[in-house]
Amino acid sequence: MTKRIGMLPNPFASDEWSRKGNPVLPYLAESIQSHGWEVVAVDREEVLHPERLVERDLRIVHLHWPTAIFNPHSREFLRFSIPPVVWRFVPPRLFWPLWAFEDRFIDFGRVRAEIEGWARRFRDSGIALVWELHDLGSHHLTRVSKVREADALLHRTVFDLACGVVFHEESCAAPVFEEYGGEKPYAVARLGDYRPVYGAEVAPSEARQRLGIRGKGTVFAFVGTPRPNRNPALLCDAFLRVAGPEDSLVLAGNTIDRYVSGGSRDPRIRLFTGRSQPADRIRDVFCAADFAVNHAKRYLTSAVVRAALSYGTPLISYPFGSTIDMARDAFVPIEDTENGLDDALRRALAMPPDGRAALVVAARQRNAERQWQNMGVDCVALYEKILG
Repeated sequence: MTKRIGMLPNPFASDEWSRKGNPVLPYLAESIQSHGWEVVAVDREEVLHPERLVERDLRIVHLHWPTAIFNPHSREFLRFSIPPVVWRFVPPRLFWPLWAFEDRFIDFGRVRAEIEGWARRFRDSGIALVWELHDLGSHHLTRVSKVREADALLHRTVFDLACGVVFHEESCAAPVFEEYGGEKPYAVARLGDYRPVYGAEVAPSEARQRLGIRGKGTVFAFVGTPRPNRNPALLCDAFLRVAGPEDSLVLAGNTIDRYVSGGSRDPRIRLFTGRSQPADRIRDVFCAADFAVNHAKRYLTSAVVRAALSYGTPLISYPFGSTIDMARDAFVPIEDTENGLDDALRRALAMPPDGRAALVVAARQRNAERQWQNMGVDCVALYEKILG
């Protein structure tokens, strides 16, 4: 048996996003290789034309995101989703606006044929596909219903095609199998400690001083890229409704200023936005916070949750997907009600010191239980099971 897998995207990429923004891929590849398997990078064109993978003597492809194959934001998607007659009459500079805002220009039949045709070719190649699920879908797609429909078709097609799936916690299995109406052999690859990524832990007082936090009350934090289902404006509104004059909210991440405007002018709210946040600032936000908030619904797995636990920071989050096991006994649950977020913030504000201290202890325990070097153990067992 050839102990060799291809991985998409490239786990050995050296760009800033790969090293700092999402280090899961290189850590996973390193763990898999430490258990006797070779990991090689494959590209989109090879996966679209699996005969090229056969030529490389690859029998398994480990895929992270289906959009690495068909990205609804790409020019390739445009080429097969818009009928040829449109190309004859529309200047190239207008192709993007057409795709982004007009359902009527997208031929879903052509999209379906392209995705299903690729799946048949891949299945016929005899190569096994293993899909590592980072989420249930692409949460950033909101405007064009046919694009969302295409994204859902792509994810279902990949699930149906996969010989096995990988989750970041055992608690991800139930919602995924419910979503797709069936089960698959699976591995659990738990995310490790993010302190090597963002920096060593510092005292809360030091972090708060650097961030300009002056209040002496409870500090809440929002970290990461906002999405329509993870809208920091909703958190700002809830904070302004329930927080006291000494409480603070820190928001740090890419494009947050697109979502937050008026609320950020309140002196209790500190906003750090921009294309890329320095690693030490992300570290400082987690260290300064009494609670990190991830208020996205149906969020399957979250590096933000895992990073917060790395610094012993309790969470406020919905009890869904990886959070259930990853942050067990270390988070304040948000109930799925109209005022769920407000109520969760209130419970955090009213929590006595020994209550929060227990959450911190649990956060540090969950962190200690999860190390990057163990991430590939279950994956290797899954590969061996698939290949027999």
